[in-house]
Amino acid sequence: AASLGRRAVACLPDFSLARRIRGRLDAVLPHDVAAMAALRPCRPDQMARGLADQLGRVGLVIAGPPSFPRDGRMRPEALRRCPVCRAGFWMAGEDRFRAFMAAAWRVLRPGGHLAVVTTARHEGGRLVDPAPWIVRHAAGLRFRYVQHVIAVRVPVAGDTLVVQTDPRGLAELRDVRSRALPPVARVHADVCLFTKPADRQSRGGE
Repeated sequence: AASLGRRAVACLPDFSLARRIRGRLDAVLPHDVAAMAALRPCRPDQMARGLADQLGRVGLVIAGPPSFPRDGRMRPEALRRCPVCRAGFWMAGEDRFRAFMAAAWRVLRPGGHLAVVTTARHEGGRLVDPAPWIVRHAAGLRFRYVQHVIAVRVPVAGDTLVVQTDPRGLAELRDVRSRALPPVARVHADVCLFTKPADRQSRGGE
């Protein structure tokens, strides 16, 4: 967004992660371009407070909820080890995600867009696709569901998807005696695109 001359703001509750991202932006972007990208210390569900000076003025909000169980439970060692996990923890539960969606409604201008990037996953021995409940929560806030986009995450060589796996995954592929499920390669993400209506009814609910 900054490279296109648009103002970009990232809401990050973890200071170490914000510092790391700031360093990468300053390293790869010219100074005047990097200055267009700001980092603010706030949780996603408190985005309306962190962007209080931009309420009703934002054109696009992008969110990537973590692939943690929706009850918000996470192993303590994961929180200590990974700054991205600590930041993502604030969107792991349905209540927190619902609060984020409400905050996105407040900061978006009429006609603005919300893009939620997610993916199906195996959880407790079954396939869980969060997209349907994301759409339901958005509809409850009067967002209009515009489109479902498939975003390919792996390189494409001609007509072939170039999928890589780790050594453990390769070992499971080669062991024909294993009763375990085959390793899962996530080759795409689901992007749910919503619009905040620009009609009087939506403005009256702000």
